[in-house]
Amino acid sequence: MRQLREVDFTGREFVLKPPEWTCMATDHRVVVMADPAAAPPDLAIGRDRPWVLQRRAAGREYCAHTTCHDGRITAYTCSESSALQLNYHHVEVPAIWLWARDFVAAHRLSGQVSFDFIVGDDGVPYAIECNPRTHSAVVAFHDRPELAAAYLDPVPGEVVRPRPGSPPVHWLGAELGRLPQVLRRRALRPWLHDLLRGKDAVFDWRDPVPFLVAHHVQLPVLLLRALAEGKRWQRVNWATGKLV
Repeated sequence: MRQLREVDFTGREFVLKPPEWTCMATDHRVVVMADPAAAPPDLAIGRDRPWVLQRRAAGREYCAHTTCHDGRITAYTCSESSALQLNYHHVEVPAIWLWARDFVAAHRLSGQVSFDFIVGDDGVPYAIECNPRTHSAVVAFHDRPELAAAYLDPVPGEVVRPRPGSPPVHWLGAELGRLPQVLRRRALRPWLHDLLRGKDAVFDWRDPVPFLVAHHVQLPVLLLRALAEGKRWQRVNWATGKLV
């Protein structure tokens, strides 16, 4: 807290958040403040529990997923994002691609690395988060079997991206959960249009079992377990199969 009070907040807003953001975290608040005195007094900040302070950036949110080998990106997708994004449609934002390409090259990364960005009005991408794991945006590659080669045997100089014009991807359970809000906003027609032109992330008519199990077995089990354990939750993350 002493370090927080030493920061110059003059004319700026900052975001205070825990460095390890997980669904199981006991305190995963994000605090936006323009004065260090505005920090909630119950924040458990200390040497053994540090928090990250970032200057708040205003703009549009994006997420990017990369697969990389020895500093070279072999698979890449970028989508608009939000706090709990469950709709993915590849978009080209050149500034984000260049940032990710240069970052991966500079650190000679190998594996799967995902980024969250805020792009300001000036078009500059500000990276606000980096996770060394697969991002749920990988579902945007649903019609690109070349993704397997990008993982295991990449073609030199080739970057696999979702196909141009590929339908957006959603989770049906999440879309149905949005329906009351859609009806309140009287936006049923555009909602139906997006639902019908898109693709469910799990459903495949050749193998419908995972889709059926997710909706009719996994979700009821999660809800019953939360009820039995008295666990509080706010929403269903269909991409990870968790209550958060």
